[in-house]
Amino acid sequence: MYRFYENSKGFNKKSGELSEEEIKRAELKILKKIQEDSFHNENTQRLKPLATFTDADGILRVKTELTVREEDDNFKIPIVLPSDHHVVKSLILYKHQDLDMQEFNP
Repeated sequence: MYRFYENSKGFNKKSGELSEEEIKRAELKILKKIQEDSFHNENTQRLKPLATFTDADGILRVKTELTVREEDDNFKIPIVLPSDHHVVKSLILYKHQDLDMQEFNP
């Protein structure tokens, strides 16, 4: 959908398979929209106990004690997402199903 939006502007229309960058930009747009929907003014109280910050991509993350370890940033400083958002629930279900399939097909 993000490519469709970009192509509708009329500049440098793209076709074919999505590039890694296009996929990453689309994922970031979705994550930002979820955060905007879930953590606008009246919901910021939910975040007060957390050490949150906005990363270079504009994504709200939480600092953990794991920041000194040599791990992937998504593990050390996870993205803040609400547990009750329908897209988040779909992502969790998809990941669980994906991991179950990997278990049966090593």
